[in-house]
Amino acid sequence: MPEAVVITCSNRAAAGTYADRSGPLLVDALRGWGFQCAAPVVVPDGDPVGEALRAAIAGGADVVLTTGGTGLTPTDQTPEQTQPLLTREVPGIAEALRAAGVAAGVPTAMLSRGLAGLAGRTLVVNLPGSSGECGMPSPCWSRCWRTPSSRSAAVTMGRAWPVRLAQDWNGTQVVLRPLRVWADKREFMALREANAAWTRPWDSTSPRGPRIVSFAELVREQNVEARHGRMLPFAVEVDGQLAGQMHLFGITRGALLSGAAGYWISQRFVGRGITPCALAMLIDHAFSACGLHRVEVNIRPDNARSLRVAAKLGLRDEGTRERYLHINGEWHDHRSFAITVEETGGVPVLERLRATVG
Repeated sequence: MPEAVVITCSNRAAAGTYADRSGPLLVDALRGWGFQCAAPVVVPDGDPVGEALRAAIAGGADVVLTTGGTGLTPTDQTPEQTQPLLTREVPGIAEALRAAGVAAGVPTAMLSRGLAGLAGRTLVVNLPGSSGECGMPSPCWSRCWRTPSSRSAAVTMGRAWPVRLAQDWNGTQVVLRPLRVWADKREFMALREANAAWTRPWDSTSPRGPRIVSFAELVREQNVEARHGRMLPFAVEVDGQLAGQMHLFGITRGALLSGAAGYWISQRFVGRGITPCALAMLIDHAFSACGLHRVEVNIRPDNARSLRVAAKLGLRDEGTRERYLHINGEWHDHRSFAITVEETGGVPVLERLRATVG
């Protein structure tokens, strides 16, 4: 699901002396058009607008809409903050928006100095602050946000990504969905911190040393991989709370049509069958929407919990791969487990799991 960010540029709204009306309207419209969009980011006019724009672009947003600061007063600085960030301007969008405002009976819309263009792969559009002027009769710009490479990836992935998968598991709702740059950051960081000691022995590491990335960079990199058809990076949500991650990575097509699953789950959710349920959901999605033939899971021989997950799902043991993955600072042997489409017998893996444990 594409992600959008709305930035309200207003000294009065930022100070709390004026209610932000246009920002929530844009958020509602974006969600209705199929975008993930958190609440508006409200900032004062001037330099804070540029800072918010840079943060949204760095966070991997597909679309950034600003509202406010496009007029003729000395404090209206949104176009000036936007222009240095644009790699290519798209003046037709701004012209169409001004024309739409005038046609809607708001003659002052012609005074808007708003810009539109690409900042890397992010489409940025400046809208007026008036709720009447920024009202858009149709999302004419929403079809412009995909770059050629992202359009190609969308064709490759089809309905496999982005997607939200949900299942009831013994009265608990288990959801696999993409991480959201703005909405999930605080909860995700708290979850990782709380589970640092729990996951450290099993966390993958780089033999070249640690690489520090921000949460926004992490999500952006994973989303890029997903759009190119190389990865399915899901957050695991249990009854509306983040519980971990479930990924299918190293997706290979051609004659192989295979991918490898990896995951981590918060300690507080262990023992409830969440991990085998989520992994079964991922495998079923890989076989159906993603069109893969084989999924493998590589598990350290001393990871008893994950070995039980593989057993519950009936994954075939393919033997040991010596010094296969770099985990917690060292190369470790891994046992490889796999399943192919033929082995399911046409029955979803999740259904087989329910029959086994039910």
